[in-house]
Amino acid sequence: RTIRVAAFKYTVDPWFEVDITTGQPVGGFIYEFFQKLSSICIEFDYIPCYQFEWVPIEDNRYYNGDFSVVNHKYLMNNTIDIAWSFDRKSSYVYPDLILTQSMYNQWYLGLIRKFKQSKNAFQIFAPFTVQLWLVIIGCIFFGGIILYLLMVLSSTKHMTYLTPLSYFYHVFAALLGGDEYRLYQIPPIGRVFRLGILFLALVLTSVYTANLVAFLTVPTYVYSGPQSMSDLTSAIACVPYRGTPGQYLVPSYAKTVITAPSDVDTLSQYDWSIKSLYAGDCDIIIDVEGNIINKALNNCDTLYIPPNIKFGATPVFNLMRKSDSELERNISLGILALLQVPDYLTLLSKEIGTI
Repeated sequence: RTIRVAAFKYTVDPWFEVDITTGQPVGGFIYEFFQKLSSICIEFDYIPCYQFEWVPIEDNRYYNGDFSVVNHKYLMNNTIDIAWSFDRKSSYVYPDLILTQSMYNQWYLGLIRKFKQSKNAFQIFAPFTVQLWLVIIGCIFFGGIILYLLMVLSSTKHMTYLTPLSYFYHVFAALLGGDEYRLYQIPPIGRVFRLGILFLALVLTSVYTANLVAFLTVPTYVYSGPQSMSDLTSAIACVPYRGTPGQYLVPSYAKTVITAPSDVDTLSQYDWSIKSLYAGDCDIIIDVEGNIINKALNNCDTLYIPPNIKFGATPVFNLMRKSDSELERNISLGILALLQVPDYLTLLSKEIGTI
């Protein structure tokens, strides 16, 4: 028997890929899943064999993401037998529809911005801020004057004539940790000065060493946006597709939710969300796992998936007519069998990027 499956007339990564010249589906998770489902009966003899024919549904891109209306119309006028969906509400909004076994269970994840930090040989001077340079120069200047005065007050037998710059040199050398002989020729009260210089040298060395380690081990990328569920509660979240379950689920987790304006068509809504993220109009994009992973892989230098933001398990299933309950049972048996074979993991890795 041939089963008619709803097909979009345009590509929706990573779920459905359409050849723009022929208008026929050629790839994507949904397409490849049904291709494998058609042959699962060879491995499991208790499952009936079916062939799947792709039937394009109307090309209306302004349904605000809610394709349940389209699916219901095409199912009930007997144009198609099965339609894939994320929207669980279809089964109770339309009591004449029934859900199959889920093809893939996914979570809602987030996308935030990431920036690459430059690294070069001059980074060893990074800890020397303007304020630190001013402190060092000030210490050398005043230390040199004090050292000169102490030498003047010392006994003549220890007094030697040095140029003014020499005193600054000896203080600077002491700050670098050098054991300067000039500081041994000053009177006993000057030993306090020497201890102060050495203590300052210890502080500067320790601070510089700690800061240098931090600068040299700084990660290649820095991230901007919420990185935990608690951070999400004070963030502005973009939900790419209007009318999808995410638009009603995400407000329970984020401070504010924004979606694309009504004049932005379905194919452009994700681009609108990414541009809004880059522009700082929102802090994070929230969507189902398959879409998020696909966008992150395509923008790996600028987008990042924070691992601690994950909620709202959402299945990818199929809608069928309730009157076709026996067919639904057989399709669900085939899906359950396909979920158990290694080819399914290969499919997840290839089309969605995860297992």
